[in-house]
Amino acid sequence: MKNHRLYLFICLCVSILTSISCSQGKDEFRAVTDGQESILVKVPIHVGQLPMETNHASSDTRSTMPMGPEQENPMRTLAVVQFDNEGNLLEINPNNAHPYYHFIDLTSSDNLSGVISTDLNNISLFASEERDTRVCLIANKTETEIGALLWDEEANRNLLWNEFRLQTIEIPYKLPEKGNDVDSLGHVSEIYMYGHYEGTLSMNGDSPEVGNAKPLSISMARIIARVEMNIKLAEDVNIPDGYHVFFGMYNVEQSAYLVPGAANYLTDNLIHNHITFDPVDRTEELSQVAKTFYFYMAPHIVLNTRNNATYFAIWCVKEGVSAEDLQKDKDEAENSGKTPNYPYAQILICNDPLMEEEKPSVEGTYWINRNSIYHVNLTLTYTDNAASTRCLAGREYEINLNRLIH
Repeated sequence: MKNHRLYLFICLCVSILTSISCSQGKDEFRAVTDGQESILVKVPIHVGQLPMETNHASSDTRSTMPMGPEQENPMRTLAVVQFDNEGNLLEINPNNAHPYYHFIDLTSSDNLSGVISTDLNNISLFASEERDTRVCLIANKTETEIGALLWDEEANRNLLWNEFRLQTIEIPYKLPEKGNDVDSLGHVSEIYMYGHYEGTLSMNGDSPEVGNAKPLSISMARIIARVEMNIKLAEDVNIPDGYHVFFGMYNVEQSAYLVPGAANYLTDNLIHNHITFDPVDRTEELSQVAKTFYFYMAPHIVLNTRNNATYFAIWCVKEGVSAEDLQKDKDEAENSGKTPNYPYAQILICNDPLMEEEKPSVEGTYWINRNSIYHVNLTLTYTDNAASTRCLAGREYEINLNRLIH
């Protein structure tokens, strides 16, 4: 009799535990924020792109050609993360090796380039009618890189939203010292994208059943700008025999903020991790027919001073003067405050270069914005007793070779 009662007691316990387990499964996962409960549901997400340009047919890797559309536009990978209204990273992918984000490979054996837009129909997120949330999408980062972007190694914990929004990523420039051909200088090996949604995640009705959440539409912006330098010789102007024209880019930002808006949270601590696109001899490519040179650069936030602004520099020197000579002379002149032996002209690359004297404190004057194209027209000419650089209007410039020839 004792054994029979013990058997019945065990069966009852198992039944209760099973009932509890089934109940939790039916209600799915829940999170509590500020006393309000959110429920993990499937949210359909349409992912598109903010327009940047008209696609080009060429996929040439030279800086005299733009990167092809299969390099500039597609999303190859996509990560989805979510923060609650208190800034906590949410566990949106439970029972997975990486529970705090979804990682989707958008390539296939038939399509290695990726996609321009996509519809995600099986993404679980926490939904609440009462509390705002942030859903963040990151394109073209690896799974390992996504994990690193969300983790504070020193504190051994996930990042909070106010920490994540200040994360930076390094732009993979194709620099010659990294084994790339000098002709590819100005291009990048990957273009990253970011987009997010802020607000409530609403459900179609009262039931938290799978697939019952209202869909989201999120636009992705490239974390890169494209600078098009359209350069030509004026009519009847030629580069003098025995002279060469070099040009390069300076104060190019190496890193970029993943989330836009860092200037709203930082002032003195904005990153200025600058690199240089060293001078390159471009003499053979210059003629009266305009030639466009393409530079892909990180967005650049510059506050109140032109000292950190990105700029283009151009020289005209005798044959035998090397790029190394020009760079060394430029560095020595800047460090000593003296006039360089090899004079050069420079042009600011930013939102409004003409504002530098008039309103130097206007926010955004010296910035380079993400997902933007900057088109500069530059004409090389000869003018007596004129400055080396003359701005005609907007981004139209004349460079006086008489002031550069050395």
